Amino acid sequence: MRGAPVLLFYRKDVPRHDRLPLMLTSATALPLIVAVTEIGLEEGRMLPENAAALVGAGMVSVLLFPLLALRLRGRRVERNPAAASREGF
Repeated sequence: MRGAPVLLFYRKDVPRHDRLPLMLTSATALPLIVAVTEIGLEEGRMLPENAAALVGAGMVSVLLFPLLALRLRGRRVERNPAAASREGF
């Protein structure tokens, strides 16, 4: 959900093929998840099992989303090496 605004706000500034990788890169939010779960645990509003699951899912997103974004970006560069060299990639 955090990456969705990228599709709207940068539609005129970022080429279409680069928006999805940018969205995936900006969607990671582990510090926010850790803070929210810590507050939930301290106030007794969240079970430790739920907090661990949320932090684990956040860790997966931090690890996988940027890798997926690089892979998507790399495919475009491989398809058009001349354009990539002009763009500095």
